[in-house]
Amino acid sequence: MDSFAEGDLLKIFPGLLLLSVIFLLNASAEDRCKLARPVSAFVTARQSRLASLRDFARQNRLSLGIESASDLDEQVPIRTAPGSVLSVLSAILGPSSEPSFRCLNGVVVIRDRTASKPPAWLDTRVPNFQSNRSPLGLANNMLWMCVEVVLNPQQQGFAGDILGDLGEQIGPFHIAHATVRTLLCQLVASSPGSVWISGDVHPFTGTSWSNRLWTLLPYERERR
Repeated sequence: MDSFAEGDLLKIFPGLLLLSVIFLLNASAEDRCKLARPVSAFVTARQSRLASLRDFARQNRLSLGIESASDLDEQVPIRTAPGSVLSVLSAILGPSSEPSFRCLNGVVVIRDRTASKPPAWLDTRVPNFQSNRSPLGLANNMLWMCVEVVLNPQQQGFAGDILGDLGEQIGPFHIAHATVRTLLCQLVASSPGSVWISGDVHPFTGTSWSNRLWTLLPYERERR
């Protein structure tokens, strides 16, 4: 009986090991989101809420994805006490918003329940996204072209320039059947401190890359 039990355990051990690895990988991804992580007080001069989100992400090497939000152009000073990532993000977004936060591939994804619904293209699945190891700006451009072809198979060509610092080296990526939301999170998770925002946004000095679908703000160290 003991021999049978040992043999049976040996048969199921590989499956248990695989489940343990999957659990650890998922836990690791959730841990990198770090909504409960303590952070220092956050203080900014009067600027847009979106600029404050960008600065907070950079200061704490935190990756953000913004599906939808309201009043991000509102110019306000921010002053918070030390707290958690979640408490500071909530303070930056302001009392008039009803944000929800979730972790996706180590990225804090923000959706404001009072704003318009997130764009449908975020849920579009890309059959295959491949990119060699390259600067974030180039990988972002590759993803945009890939998504445009999926959304519009008749697309014949692309025009535009990538301006400014091209960002950190990330990748390579070989990802099949993932949503655009997931792929954007893969990009910014590879460069902590970066932020993607649904929509063509131009609120900043410094480097940002925009197309008709999203804007990506790369991590940039503060210049002293």
